[in-house]
Amino acid sequence: MESHPLNLAHQQHRRAEAHLVNNRYDEAMQCHHNAAELLLDAMKSTTSSVTLESITLQHSYHLKQKDLIKSKKEQYDRVKKAMDHIKEQLVLQAEVLKDENMTLKERVSYLEKERVKYLNLPTQSDLLQRNFSNISGNEGLTNEFIQKMPIAKEPHHRPVVQPHFDLSALKDL
Repeated sequence: MESHPLNLAHQQHRRAEAHLVNNRYDEAMQCHHNAAELLLDAMKSTTSSVTLESITLQHSYHLKQKDLIKSKKEQYDRVKKAMDHIKEQLVLQAEVLKDENMTLKERVSYLEKERVKYLNLPTQSDLLQRNFSNISGNEGLTNEFIQKMPIAKEPHHRPVVQPHFDLSALKDL
């Protein structure tokens, strides 16, 4: 019974469905084609009109499925090709933007140097060099100045006593 063409056709149908799930369109179309051929063989072995009608409907179903899968495959191929094209365009755009970004960074660096030259502003390295030379060159002067400064003592914790002068004698003058 398992080797009967009707059972084999159902088996081919299940295989076709499994192939569709995995986007294997050619294999699915081949399974539907095989199922349709097996159903034709099954028609030869029966005389019942109801069975013949059922098998004929199944046969036409498998042929329609084969055509439907063919159109789905063509659609899938078109979409995949379009996606690959879009992917290539995005990669190219990313490369162009990366190049433009590098060019702009170089241009900003150049303009910054020109601005510094034009305004006679010291560059960052000049400022660092000047700061370090000031620290090392004026070290003795700074130490002398610090040594001459009065050293503040900590304030006393008792209040300062102000002297009291009696100015009443000057009042009559």
